[in-house]
Amino acid sequence: MKVFQDRSIQQKLTLITIVTSGLALLLASVAVASYDIISFRRQMTDDLQTLAKGVALNSTAALSFDLPQSGREILRSSLQVQPRIAAGAIFDGAGGVFADYTRTERAGPGLELRGEGSYFDDDYLHVYQQVEEDQKRLGTVYIRSDLTAVSERLNRFALIVAAVIAVSLGVALLVGRRLQSVITHPISQLVALESTVRDRKDYSVRAVKHGNDELGVLIDGFNEMLGEIQARDVELTVAKEIAEEASRTKSGFLATMSHELRTPLNAILGYSEMLIEDLEGRDQHDVVADLRRIHGAGSHLLALINDILDLSKIEAAKLELHLERCAVSTVIDEVATVAHPLVRQNGNTLEVACADNLGVLVTDVMRLRQILFNLVSNAAKFTERGTIGLRAFREGAGIAESVVFEVRDTGIGMTPEQLANLFQPFYQADSLTSRKYGGTGLGLAITRRLARILGGDVTADSVQHGGSTFTVRLPAAVPGAAAVHEV
Repeated sequence: MKVFQDRSIQQKLTLITIVTSGLALLLASVAVASYDIISFRRQMTDDLQTLAKGVALNSTAALSFDLPQSGREILRSSLQVQPRIAAGAIFDGAGGVFADYTRTERAGPGLELRGEGSYFDDDYLHVYQQVEEDQKRLGTVYIRSDLTAVSERLNRFALIVAAVIAVSLGVALLVGRRLQSVITHPISQLVALESTVRDRKDYSVRAVKHGNDELGVLIDGFNEMLGEIQARDVELTVAKEIAEEASRTKSGFLATMSHELRTPLNAILGYSEMLIEDLEGRDQHDVVADLRRIHGAGSHLLALINDILDLSKIEAAKLELHLERCAVSTVIDEVATVAHPLVRQNGNTLEVACADNLGVLVTDVMRLRQILFNLVSNAAKFTERGTIGLRAFREGAGIAESVVFEVRDTGIGMTPEQLANLFQPFYQADSLTSRKYGGTGLGLAITRRLARILGGDVTADSVQHGGSTFTVRLPAAVPGAAAVHEV
């Protein structure tokens, strides 16, 4: 059945036509042959009984006057003209053989009186006819005929049936193929059109309708579907162009605004630092505390502007990489030095572990520092009086060699639902966490996208109230051109 299902529709229709026609012809031939053989056997029985009656009528005198030789002459003259007669006999009234006749080449079993009437066995037709005179039974005539005529008739009929079936199947195959084209041709055209649409993505083509049958309805539905896809494709193209234009406008706006915002912010930060230094020397601590708040808010706003600008560049695939060789241990030490004050704010301890075989890494050093610092600062923010671990090691060999960075904390951890959305831009766990820990939800999103631009990735593993582990895997050498565009 599986082999049949995998064949083409034309082959299926051809097989169905052949099998159906063949079975119908075979059943009809069997029915006709059965009827013919039954009729032929009945005719044989009637003919042999007529012959037996004639012999019985002619042998009355021979039995009456006990003339066996006359009986044998009657049998010989009556039976030898029938080539199918194998043997015959005239039995007297006591059941003994009065006269007999046998055809040597097909005599068969011995002659004996078994009953009356007629019957068939495997090889012969047996007929018994009583010999009577004045309603007195004188004896019985027995005639035995072989059934070779039946076998010959069956063989001829089988040859005729085989020839008729062969010719009929050939005609059915030829006519069926011509008629099948009415069904298979539209389907073949539909399949070819589907392949064209799939390969060329051309939704403007249409299938030709050949009728209003089920195939016509299918073709109408296919054409309608193509029309809807074509309309949506046009809409998507227009929407894409609008989105790209909006993205370019947004990128230009962010670049302009970042410059316009950074200039006064840098001035605010600079003047606030100068005022803090000046007023600290005059012991005006109340004013200094307010200035520190202004400086902190400005620093936070500047960091937010930088994150938004980085995300915009990444989404627009315009972030440029500056690849260089660097010692991995040196980068780890620099990140640890910068992150130490931040880690200590919540009473945490930073533990750094570097493998001996770290060696060098070809990457954008500034972006690598940004990735690691984002992860360490994120761990420090959600951990109080705990441990922040920063570990680095190499794994793999050859072109598959990579450097792995792990940042592990003992902080609040995350639920599976929070972990699933962790790297989405502007995602924050919940309002309570947002109010308590702050943040914009951009740091981890930027971190993952930067890692992917560098040819690697960032993954996270966490248990609620059991801490989190962030793993960064970067190739030992970034593919230069491809990495600039892969996000």
